[in-house]
Amino acid sequence: MLFFFFVRRKESSRQRANKLKAEEPDTKPADKLLSFIIAANTQLHDAALDISFEGISLAISNGSDVLKNVSGCNKPCRLTAIMGACGAGKTCLLHCLMDKVPFTCGSVNIGGVAEDLAKFRSIVGYVPQDDVMHRMLTVRENITHSARCRLPRDWNSSQLHDFVFTIIAVLHLSNVEDSFIGDSVVRGISGGERKRTNIGMELAAAPVLLFLDEPLRAWIVLARFLFVKCSRASPN
Repeated sequence: MLFFFFVRRKESSRQRANKLKAEEPDTKPADKLLSFIIAANTQLHDAALDISFEGISLAISNGSDVLKNVSGCNKPCRLTAIMGACGAGKTCLLHCLMDKVPFTCGSVNIGGVAEDLAKFRSIVGYVPQDDVMHRMLTVRENITHSARCRLPRDWNSSQLHDFVFTIIAVLHLSNVEDSFIGDSVVRGISGGERKRTNIGMELAAAPVLLFLDEPLRAWIVLARFLFVKCSRASPN
């Protein structure tokens, strides 16, 4: 649930101009991040994952239907949202599409061909509801570790660290990059910062497609990057 508070107050035209300038998002880090992702996926050239699914159904052992005849698509250079009430099966649908859970019937097509998305695991990122990371490492260490494990082997240390710092800048984590994640015993960063760190760990793999489960705590920052990515990829 989102709450917006609007407060009227008198301010000069100069104050309004300065305020608008201060609130204008800096797209340079997002542009740089997109360039890194393109460089990491040079073998794909201009290709993108065009995903469609039809008649996806999932029944559990007691016979209850978790998903029933669900169809949809995700076009390249688009932000697609799956919305529904709590317990509607949104996470189950994501898991079925990513081949984490075998669905009862239906089909998933990639580029018009029946394929399992698991075959594209190296270029697909997934951010789960729960923030999974090393709690006693810092924000930068978690993202760096993910990048070292998942980026192409021909990236040198300078490229990798530049990529990591760009991710941190895009996700507005620069002020906490050297802070521990923390847990119930050791005080660490906030819940929103943890979610953004989790997203950063997936962006560190330079994915072509990114699935996010319950990303609202990091939505505003992430939306700025997605806007730059989509606007650069499509002139319309």
